[in-house]
Amino acid sequence: MPRVAKPRIDGGTDDQEDLMKVVVDYDLCEANALCMEAYSQVFKVEEDDTLTILLDEIPEDLPTQVQEAERLCPRQAIRSEG
Repeated sequence: MPRVAKPRIDGGTDDQEDLMKVVVDYDLCEANALCMEAYSQVFKVEEDDTLTILLDEIPEDLPTQVQEAERLCPRQAIRSEG
């Protein structure tokens, strides 16, 4: 079931309307690390092969890398909202 990732690092903004959310379906995620290669500021694959979301809210001026990570995911486990 898809879950909105819990943020590990504060996004640094209070303007919720200007933010894109990252959602990961952990049931689909295989931790292939392609998302981390596309945008390491947001995605991190841990040593135990689990995906950690470093920021789940992305300012609208930086969506390109998240969209690329979404496109590259072989299991289509990543989606952006907002």
